[in-house]
Amino acid sequence: AHAEFFEEKRKNNFIVGYAGTIGLANCVDQIIEAAKILKDQPIVFAILGAGPLKDSLIEKTKEYGLPNVYFFDKVSKSKVAAFLSNADLLINPWKGGNSIYNYGVSPNKWIDYMHSARPILVSLDGYYCIINEAECGRFIPADRPDLMAEEILKFSKMDKATLQKMGENGKKFLVENLNYGILTDNYLRIIDHTIEPKS
Repeated sequence: AHAEFFEEKRKNNFIVGYAGTIGLANCVDQIIEAAKILKDQPIVFAILGAGPLKDSLIEKTKEYGLPNVYFFDKVSKSKVAAFLSNADLLINPWKGGNSIYNYGVSPNKWIDYMHSARPILVSLDGYYCIINEAECGRFIPADRPDLMAEEILKFSKMDKATLQKMGENGKKFLVENLNYGILTDNYLRIIDHTIEPKS
């Protein structure tokens, strides 16, 4: 069903994807607010997952009269990967005002998103790490659906080659920096430089 959806929508639209929990901490409501701003643009939003706020957000899209937002039920991990790789842009909003994010975050979602070789837009109040280093997307401040809509519109107007390169940067970064062999080597190097040998 996902493949048919993407095939149909891709003809005339830019597709923004989200996969994950739909709860308070995940701020999917911000995606709905951005979709409201962009409802007259050729941009559609595909939201995959389950969570306590899903029903209320489905109701909100009806209340707003949004024809550009589609919800999909939670699926197996392998099917999530296929879903992500079919979007034109992947999005990850975070709740603002949490000072712990100043020290950086490294959620599993980013790894899944980067592995799909698609560009990524993150809204976060905190240290902008990994995605900046990989040059595979952009950050914006949290709790700003207006900025989110503005950035999505910018992405939608980029040429396909630029978007493809950005997505490939993310996957390349994972392969070159975050596989187990390299992480083990880095870990051992740190230990070698911090532990003095006993005499």
